[in-house]
Amino acid sequence: MNTQTNQPINQTNRQTRVLFSKMIPRMELSFFFVYPTQSERLYYTVKFPQEYKLPDAPLFFSKEWSVGKVIDFTAQKFKLRNENDKPSSKKLLLHSQDGDVLDMCRPLHSLLDVIPSGVTVLTLEYSQSHSHT
Repeated sequence: MNTQTNQPINQTNRQTRVLFSKMIPRMELSFFFVYPTQSERLYYTVKFPQEYKLPDAPLFFSKEWSVGKVIDFTAQKFKLRNENDKPSSKKLLLHSQDGDVLDMCRPLHSLLDVIPSGVTVLTLEYSQSHSHT
């Protein structure tokens, strides 16, 4: 019996509730991060901070995403500590293959000369202070 409507819960209602309960976590992630279309994708290999002991991961991001959004997406997907919004905490930063810190506000498409798609390894590391590329 549904306590809110005083109607019996039939099999269809039960199946619908189960379906929605499984969708909610995926919807929360995909609502914030709309997966890019094939033509918008840029492909990179990402190295994680050493403390996580995660293997390098091949990932794709939208060329329209800022570096900050790439960091947020990757941190959420791999459950990395991300306190970039707290002024006194260590920042999770994205580095080019040359070790330069990438500016969090710049969209990826504006960095293609520095980080070409397909062959570039990007590294996530924690740092207290940084300068941007």
